[in-house]
Amino acid sequence: MAWQLNSNVFMINVQRKSLIVNLKHIIDNTTLFLESTKVIVFFDSLCRVALSMQFSNEKLEQILRDASEVNDAPNTVKRDVSARLFPLGRDVVNVIQGVRRCGKSTLLRQMAQQFGVLGSPNCVFVNFEDPRLSEVLNHELLDLIVDKKSADSSEKDIFYFFDEIQNVTNWEKWVHIQLERKMHRQFVLTGSNASLLGGKLATSLTGRHITTEVFPLSLPEFLRLLPGKDLVDYLDVGGFPRAIQFPDPAVALREYFIDIVHRDVKTKVASRSEKPIVQVAKAIFESAGSELSFRKLALAFDLSIESVKQYVEACQDAYLVMPCPFFSFSEKQRAARPSKYYPIDLGLRKSISTRTGLDLGKKFEMAVFLALRKDFREVFYWRGQGEVDFVVETNNGWLPIQVTTETPQKRHQTALTEFSLAHPHALPGVIVTLDEGQKILHGAKEYLRLFRF
Repeated sequence: MAWQLNSNVFMINVQRKSLIVNLKHIIDNTTLFLESTKVIVFFDSLCRVALSMQFSNEKLEQILRDASEVNDAPNTVKRDVSARLFPLGRDVVNVIQGVRRCGKSTLLRQMAQQFGVLGSPNCVFVNFEDPRLSEVLNHELLDLIVDKKSADSSEKDIFYFFDEIQNVTNWEKWVHIQLERKMHRQFVLTGSNASLLGGKLATSLTGRHITTEVFPLSLPEFLRLLPGKDLVDYLDVGGFPRAIQFPDPAVALREYFIDIVHRDVKTKVASRSEKPIVQVAKAIFESAGSELSFRKLALAFDLSIESVKQYVEACQDAYLVMPCPFFSFSEKQRAARPSKYYPIDLGLRKSISTRTGLDLGKKFEMAVFLALRKDFREVFYWRGQGEVDFVVETNNGWLPIQVTTETPQKRHQTALTEFSLAHPHALPGVIVTLDEGQKILHGAKEYLRLFRF
């Protein structure tokens, strides 16, 4: 059985299960495609048939088998964030976001185990960075996957764990349709780009998703994975789960950095070369905790201010760096002041930084910021005559926080007093010392709740 548009253009032979494409005269006949709606529809149907033939049987089955081979959650620590994850039902989707290599794929299997479906026929894992899928990353592939499993399954709900979903074209519209149908399907999605997922979720899945951010290991997770290590070790190597188990974590971490820049940052900006992006990212890493001037970076690397801004935003979207904006109730004042930025991981910063003197104080400040950022959606800083390291909004009000590895100095208290005069309804400030460090790094909200304001 065959369809033929033109002897020189397209032909498909279904009986032979092969798509024969002869591109001769395609360019010469462009007007035929533009002027005939029927031809366009027919061309699309051929593509659908070809995709179906290529992936509906052996190849798709093999990919699904390979992805589901592990019937037990990987031998690693249980992530603290898993306590906040649970099946949401057929009309709401779980979305997991975070930097590449932070453990999202492992968390998916831990979730499946927690949901009681790991190893069952009703549990489907698909990694959309599998190279075998690279040519067919569109919503039709998603249709093939769910149709295949639905045909093999009973009336029980099927749990689909889709890893790095942002690689699939029009995934958000497809998920929206699935939720509208309210069939026996539940979805958990992961992605490595905040703006790509966030923007499309906001437009297509408003009110139909719960998003959870995942970071590299926290201090308690680090200590559970590597018994015998301590806070100083954590401040030195960070929390990327696989890298910290290598004899020399820096080797793997440097590869992580390049991989994130190449796959998650460069694809977001119009840059032919990765070099300026790497330069800007390294500059942010080395100046962690300092106010960042786009103008100075532009002059340093012979770039436009707009290019620097795009690179920084792309690094932020890829979770390579985290912003710490200036605190003000005025949006105008906040926008007028530069933000500070912190790397997503202490070990990642150390592995690629060329600046010497990465002192304990700076590492501890970074660790406290990351602990706060995990528990509070936004973390700010404030500067008057003095500087307050961090400001967060608690259930009791706005709380200024100072961080030091030494005995608190007069300047710490002076800045807190200045902040309280400028914001009289704010809570009394907290000074976190290294002696108290393990407490706040074990859980910022729990630690701050101990203070009676």
